[in-house]
Amino acid sequence: MVLSIPVSVPLFLLFHCATTALAGTPLELLSFNETPPEALRDPTRPSGGDSRSNELDWFLLANHCHTRASHDSSTPLTTLLAQAALHGFASINITDHRTLEACSYPSFEPSFGVIPICGEEWGSDGHAGLPNMPPDADSMDGWEIADMVPEARAIGATVIANHPFFSGDPWPEHRLSLGIEGIEVWNSIWWWPQPDDWRANQPDLL
Repeated sequence: MVLSIPVSVPLFLLFHCATTALAGTPLELLSFNETPPEALRDPTRPSGGDSRSNELDWFLLANHCHTRASHDSSTPLTTLLAQAALHGFASINITDHRTLEACSYPSFEPSFGVIPICGEEWGSDGHAGLPNMPPDADSMDGWEIADMVPEARAIGATVIANHPFFSGDPWPEHRLSLGIEGIEVWNSIWWWPQPDDWRANQPDLL
């Protein structure tokens, strides 16, 4: 089961598994036998002035999620899907550290009206979210960024620079031009509200 997200948005529209996670392009269902969730349209988004407005919908997408397949998470995939449904998400990217293990779990299927997308969080010199990875793909653990980006894109993944502002694993600025398609600009926990989460809903960030 593979869900593809055609990406044609500016680099700053992709968020963590947390706050608003808006994707400005339609979700293209490739092999599910289930109708995708109804689009969640942002009532604050201007409706005029965009020639593409009749072709695009807004989906609430949790972009960066870890299951217990990651060393720093003990959350079952089913719990993630249930929490996502409670918070109104249409889909979540499963991006465990350096592994696609969760994509083979029996629970990796649309549940509670939420669609999981297979991916991983690649980590080396910086971290990258790679949604739309084939479940049997090489995790590319230990690869250089310059090698990982073209390979990930060649197999259909979307390459997102994760939390490039973190001091522990920053993205070298000169490598942001190597073909990445998104930058994670907000990184927070969506079921434990943070004091400044409201900022992620501000149109001026988009």
